Amino acid sequence: MKALLDISAAVQQGAGVGRYTRELAEGLLSLSGRPDLTFLYNRHGAARPPVSLAGVPSRVVPLGNKQYRLALLLSHLLGVSWDRWLPQCDLFHGPDVIAPPMGHTPTVITVHDLSFLRYPQFHRPLNRWNLRWITPYVVRRAAAVIADSQSTRRDLVELVGTAPHKVHVIFPGVASSYHVLPAGEAGVRVRHRFGLDGGYILFVGTIEPRKNLETLIEACRQLSWPAPLVIAGRAGWRAQRLSRRLQALEEDGRVRLLGYVPDDDLPLLYNAAKVFAYPSWYEGFGLPVLEAMACGTPVVTSNVSSLPEVAGQAALLVHPGDAGALAEALARVLRDETLAADLRTRGLARAQAFSWQRTVRETAALYRQIAGGE
Repeated sequence: MKALLDISAAVQQGAGVGRYTRELAEGLLSLSGRPDLTFLYNRHGAARPPVSLAGVPSRVVPLGNKQYRLALLLSHLLGVSWDRWLPQCDLFHGPDVIAPPMGHTPTVITVHDLSFLRYPQFHRPLNRWNLRWITPYVVRRAAAVIADSQSTRRDLVELVGTAPHKVHVIFPGVASSYHVLPAGEAGVRVRHRFGLDGGYILFVGTIEPRKNLETLIEACRQLSWPAPLVIAGRAGWRAQRLSRRLQALEEDGRVRLLGYVPDDDLPLLYNAAKVFAYPSWYEGFGLPVLEAMACGTPVVTSNVSSLPEVAGQAALLVHPGDAGALAEALARVLRDETLAADLRTRGLARAQAFSWQRTVRETAALYRQIAGGE
């Protein structure tokens, strides 16, 4: 079976959908009886695929991200098939929602979340407009849709009108690099690498409204914990005002801003944290929750969207709009060692249920089903 996989997200970004795409592509390449893969990606400037994906036959579209997405949207609106420009294949997979019209070639797409419909105020106007137009076209044309969670599956059925039988829930996984480090090692290494002492509250994610850092900052103010709130993530959309406030708090020693942290350093940060806080308003999956659990870090997260589904019984859940409840939950974990130890044990067991090997196997099985008409 010949499969064409769009790895644009892995070329353009390191986290989120980029990580999902990279893990999927790497896993498919190492899978026994794997499909015959060709990669498609857009590129503007010096961007290149990760080293782990080099050497695979590829078709490059010389467009930046906005131009590439606009070209795909116009192709759907005008009914222009891309088959004649792309390598012959038995199946096309778009792991970042978007996909070109492919004529008679069956298409699989992955929809990670529908936050642009649930919370449109959390998206740039142009991005929201593009996704509102292209998602229904792509979903309607697709032979199958992969959703990261049952929550995203429900949103697809409710908000886009997707037929339930068309949506296949395949959970992302947790990389083996996320694991518990030997006692004492994390503290020494995080002090050397970041100048941090252990015992901090950790948040990992893009600084943007959807991640709800305003509520987390207020909860930490109410909590008055001596160690800082450590934030690992780049500044995103509408981050200017919040970034100014965070910088002021950093000057007071209450916050540490690390910016974007490479994947190789994240397990270290998780291990040395006292608790991981993730009060997001909406997630299609919420991978940082599982990464923290895999590192043995207790988790406090939101009770909305996919987060209860992912966390199971292994985290404390609070409403994302309630700073007082978040502060109380964090205080319980920080001051009750018995509770923290129980959450660590539950979290480690929960994280073991999610692996990229399983993600890859289930995705490859869906490929065979769609391409072979099983």
